[in-house]
Amino acid sequence: MLTTPRAKRFIRYSFVSAANVAIGQALLIFAFGILRWPAVAANAFSAVLAAGPAYILSRQWAWQRTGRSHILGEVLPFWTLALVGLAASTGAVSLAGSIATSVSTTRSTQTIFIAAAALLAYGIVWILRFAVLDRYVFTPSTP
Repeated sequence: MLTTPRAKRFIRYSFVSAANVAIGQALLIFAFGILRWPAVAANAFSAVLAAGPAYILSRQWAWQRTGRSHILGEVLPFWTLALVGLAASTGAVSLAGSIATSVSTTRSTQTIFIAAAALLAYGIVWILRFAVLDRYVFTPSTP
């Protein structure tokens, strides 16, 4: 089962996602925990900066696409999915920020709440994202 082309893409996608999570969480923790930005701004910052490497790694390694990117067929759908993840994580981070400030006054504890909320929201979107990218965006028939 792990030898089918789709399973191999899913495994590569999972590794790309793990790298993206590491980048995004590091940026989120840096912006919220160290720079003391508001939770939603820190989340947007981390999501936008992490999406660039995620696109490149997804396209070139997970789906093994070469050549020029296609704006309407690849870039726009990928960024749309990134914005869906951003919207979900923004809602989660906003809620977590409210809860975190009522539970703790320490920035480190609040940072854990914020990072966990963003991670959970992106995790929920993760499977949907693979399905859409694999089925509609980076399909073998796409030029």
